[in-house]
Amino acid sequence: MTKVVLTGGPCGGKTEFLVYLQKQLKDKNFNFSCVPETASALLSLGYLDECSINFFDFQNLLFKIQLLNEYQMEKTTDLLLCDRGLFDALAYMKEEDFNHMLKLNKVDRNALYDTYDFALYLRTIAYEREGEFKINRPYDTVSSAIIRDKSLFNVWKDILVQPDVVYTESCEDKLKILYKLFLDSISKCTTKGLKLSDIITDDNLSYIKDGIDLILDNNNVPHNVRQKTRGLIL
Repeated sequence: MTKVVLTGGPCGGKTEFLVYLQKQLKDKNFNFSCVPETASALLSLGYLDECSINFFDFQNLLFKIQLLNEYQMEKTTDLLLCDRGLFDALAYMKEEDFNHMLKLNKVDRNALYDTYDFALYLRTIAYEREGEFKINRPYDTVSSAIIRDKSLFNVWKDILVQPDVVYTESCEDKLKILYKLFLDSISKCTTKGLKLSDIITDDNLSYIKDGIDLILDNNNVPHNVRQKTRGLIL
């Protein structure tokens, strides 16, 4: 099983490429699955907006759901695509808070990182195309997008695959370049063979699941939002 992360700053074309990639892989009969972006799913339910929740608890909730989904989907596929990985949280929270979150979930940082084979980096257009970025992301600033992008680059640098893309190229040309790089990286990839099931015991898995209800209880999350939140677990 090969596990790949798609990462990069906001407005880097990640969503568009993921749609394109899945179509190409389906046409070539790859046995693949995709873990959707958990943060966007939670935000769509009103978290950090009308559904008030402690920011650390939000990140911990996100972490738990994504980890559970990766754990489950690793069992059923040869190729797992992750729309952002568990370490993307480091672009949004302090190092010490991230390490504390790992400790609360009883997960070893190095072992967790080693469950990913490579990360495909899609750089934000905020560097070269500020005007287009501002239109597409009116709630983000150019400077914050670049800071986040650089942080994600550093987070995944040990397993990062960086495309040789001229960022003024057409979207179609960019997708083709990214797809070729993806296939080349897959062909060269020597899978580590380490899965989440190798580093997380059944007891720990139950502990992580129970922690979701604890977070929802502590933050008085409304019943309807709780149900939809649990529904994010694949």
